[in-house]
Amino acid sequence: MMPSEVRKSRTAFIFAAWIAAGLLIVIVNRPLFVLINGIQWPPLDWAMLSATHLGNGAAAAMLVLLISPFRRDLTLRTAVAMILAGVVVHIIKDYASLPRPPALIGDSVRVLGPKLMSKSLPSGHTATAFALASSLKGSVDRRIFRMVLIGAVLVGISRIYVGAHFPVDAALGALVGWASAAAIRCPADYLTRFLDGRKPWLDGFFLFLAALCSVYLAFFEPMVRYNPWFLRPFGLAGLGASLYFLAKVPTWGRGEA
Repeated sequence: MMPSEVRKSRTAFIFAAWIAAGLLIVIVNRPLFVLINGIQWPPLDWAMLSATHLGNGAAAAMLVLLISPFRRDLTLRTAVAMILAGVVVHIIKDYASLPRPPALIGDSVRVLGPKLMSKSLPSGHTATAFALASSLKGSVDRRIFRMVLIGAVLVGISRIYVGAHFPVDAALGALVGWASAAAIRCPADYLTRFLDGRKPWLDGFFLFLAALCSVYLAFFEPMVRYNPWFLRPFGLAGLGASLYFLAKVPTWGRGEA
């Protein structure tokens, strides 16, 4: 079998596995939600509420933009994948407009954060996290990829834990994120080659956007009121890193260390 045929077969197998897993989750959707959301342990509450922020578009964008001076190819690939995933998610949300757990089940749902009532399917946080993780496959060390993938899975579970989504929402979000990363790989690689070279102004632009995301996370993100002990330090750390790298961009442009 030719290498191209092997890749196509592998992609088809992965897609079929997603479909099978999705059907299984649909069957156990509500009982699984009740099981995960029903766990009550204060230390886990904070951990899950913090993990769910990693799927926040601004938080993910900040992390992706900060690696531009080191791996611009990864920044471009992941950014395009996350944008595509976000567009697909919003189209599905507007078309399906399904109720969220508090609207469907009622007050028995334990909610950490704002009580959201509509546009449940799919989970945008999970789609963002999986778009990011899937974009890294084959471009970073396997151990790093596995850690980021585990983080993406944790984001999906956290969306159920905090009462924002059903398991089927997280599963479809993961599929959207994975499919978005697969769909843009070739166009994003072409864009990377087109923008190849030092071009420090481009890295400076990305770092400026990272700084804006950082400021938003630290001071303007509505979720700060629910978890200030994670989001504010996280945003401020990103702001510090953005400003530090911005100061270094001119020296990188001259080829200095």
